[in-house]
Amino acid sequence: MGGARWRLSWWVVLGLLLVCTGSAHGQSRVDNPTLDPAAWSKGFKKLPAAVMTEPGELPHLEVVETKKRAPDATERARVPLKHTHVSARITEFVAEVEVRQTYENTAANPIEVLYVFPLPENSAVNHLHMQIGERKINAEIKKRAEARRTYEKAKREGHTAALLEQERPNVFTQSVANIPPKSAIEVVVRYVQDLSYDAGWYEFVFPMVVGPRYMPGQALGGPQSGEGTHADTTRVPDASRISPPYVGQGKRSGHDISLEVVANAGRPLTDIDVPTHQVVKQARSDGSLRLALKDQASVPNRDFVFRYRVADDRPRATLFTSNESGPGYFSLVIQPPGVDVDALVGRRELIFVVDVSGSMNGLPLSLSRDAIRQALGGLRPLDTFNVITFASGTRQLFDSAQPANSATLQQAQNFVSTLRAGGSTEMAKAIDAALAPRVTPGRNRYVFFLTDGFVGNESELIEKGERFTRAATSKDAQARVFTMGVGSSPNRNLIDGLSKAGRGVATYVSSREDPLGAVNRFYHVIDQAILTDLHIEWGG
Repeated sequence: MGGARWRLSWWVVLGLLLVCTGSAHGQSRVDNPTLDPAAWSKGFKKLPAAVMTEPGELPHLEVVETKKRAPDATERARVPLKHTHVSARITEFVAEVEVRQTYENTAANPIEVLYVFPLPENSAVNHLHMQIGERKINAEIKKRAEARRTYEKAKREGHTAALLEQERPNVFTQSVANIPPKSAIEVVVRYVQDLSYDAGWYEFVFPMVVGPRYMPGQALGGPQSGEGTHADTTRVPDASRISPPYVGQGKRSGHDISLEVVANAGRPLTDIDVPTHQVVKQARSDGSLRLALKDQASVPNRDFVFRYRVADDRPRATLFTSNESGPGYFSLVIQPPGVDVDALVGRRELIFVVDVSGSMNGLPLSLSRDAIRQALGGLRPLDTFNVITFASGTRQLFDSAQPANSATLQQAQNFVSTLRAGGSTEMAKAIDAALAPRVTPGRNRYVFFLTDGFVGNESELIEKGERFTRAATSKDAQARVFTMGVGSSPNRNLIDGLSKAGRGVATYVSSREDPLGAVNRFYHVIDQAILTDLHIEWGG
């Protein structure tokens, strides 16, 4: 069904702190990061790193405080992002990435800025520094509360300081205090991540947008935890920390971002796919492949996705280890052979759950409708199925799953054609409707969620999916949850987390892709599974 992956590591930090006391260092530059297996296997938990992003624009810094015209008055202004340079090196199944962002403070006074940006949910930050003029400020690792106290103290004393805090596995906030006037600011983040693998394809993703999330629950009064546009709520108590302002249209200047990927898989690459952006490809003498964004006046503001297949008809295992200090760590990937298994896996009950909330308006819902139509065409006469939609409330096509015959399939096609987007994203109710009913003995339930994942209560939903899946699985039946992320920048933390909790697989369809490929991958997995429920026997 995919590459089996095990990983042992310890994550020790919740905040990165940068404090400048005036020491000067030369500026360093790393254009092509080299793989550091020790750092990746031990790496730090994904720590906050930067950017106020908007659908349609790449990040800008948002000034929290500039000059004060009165003791209690503040101004807000925008610090433009001059350039973002992304350099990634892929070796085997590991990517090491450097993100270098340059900002400029044009204000006449020192400022404090706050910015939020995405990183992959399966990454581990192993380096951060900030360059302000001649001063290079390196990160110091502290626990979150301690780092916040140190930052506030440095701010009061007039030092230039930066604090990075993790909000979600794929969302980070960075605060920078006392930026000097008329100066350039460069923030450099380096991280490592393992690539996802499914049905012979490896996938590397660089996220470019923190999408707007729906925040369920009642608004909390009093002081807020952050500076965002949404109040903290009873169910998302940090909503104000993950709701930056959003403006803009779907593209940005192509001269403001550069991205380079160098891939060396250790074996010949047989297929290459970049479905999201136009790129220039170059085969190198060492057998690696170099990709770069095509020089254009504008580029789409969506997650960058690079997929590739390798030539190998035999099972292959790759192991990274590290034991530089303390306990040892390892990461193991086992890639199955490229074979087809024709035997089906029993009678199926398929539940299609479609997000029709306001954020799905336009192309995302159109992609979902196309995907459901194609998925309905893959049902067999012995299958049963149902279609559920959710926004502020939940609707079901049938009271319970029905046999897939010409009449019910036509009803489903008519139902899907009428879907319209609007309302909030109450996804918890849809999980209840899809997973709570008892699984018919002898059938396997497969739930297929189609969503952009823009909610703030990811942990609640993932836990609910895991609980229902575990309860529904019996001796004679099983329940699994599959997810399809739709749109230009879906919330991969939720989409990957829900499918993992439900022992399924996540697929993605960007605004430039035909959803048929994702639907085919879904049926390939449930009909032709090779290995499932893998575990390791440690021998005592």
